[in-house]
Amino acid sequence: MLAIALSLMLSAADTGSVGAIPKTPAISGRQARAKPPKAYVGWRRFGRWVLYVRGDPFAEQTACKVSASGMDYDHGVLTVRLGGDSFDAVYRIDNGPPIKATADTLAIAHRGLAVFQDDLASPSGGIVRIPGERIVGAHQVSIQLRRGGRVVTRRLGGLESILAAAQSYRCEGFSLTAPTPG
Repeated sequence: MLAIALSLMLSAADTGSVGAIPKTPAISGRQARAKPPKAYVGWRRFGRWVLYVRGDPFAEQTACKVSASGMDYDHGVLTVRLGGDSFDAVYRIDNGPPIKATADTLAIAHRGLAVFQDDLASPSGGIVRIPGERIVGAHQVSIQLRRGGRVVTRRLGGLESILAAAQSYRCEGFSLTAPTPG
């Protein structure tokens, strides 16, 4: 049932591109007990963003990934990968006021994401994580890794559209609003 629903949703006509989704073969009798049906995979593109959807009909679960060049969105957090040490990073959303990346540490940890990496040379892992509620309606985010360093700007066009698509496929953690405790 989940495979049919996801297949219908992915084949619906809209503004995104859709990748081929292999059909799940009918399995019956002893073969059904021996191995579960194959997982299906699909993808959609909205501008620079790509949504990967992987469904497991046996477990009735859907796993999703939203990414663009150097960026990912998951668990309500935008992750920007820059390399280097990003512990002292400061970012601006649409040329707004500067925000220290460490100001979001509690919100990010609350969502179950690692704040620091296991690398002693770069405990920040060269990434900057921004809670989704900060980027609602935003067009770009500009990040400076260290004081006086160069500023890197990433455009966010298409992110809200692809997150709406992810929610329609029953992907969890793909909202721009803060999660409710509980």
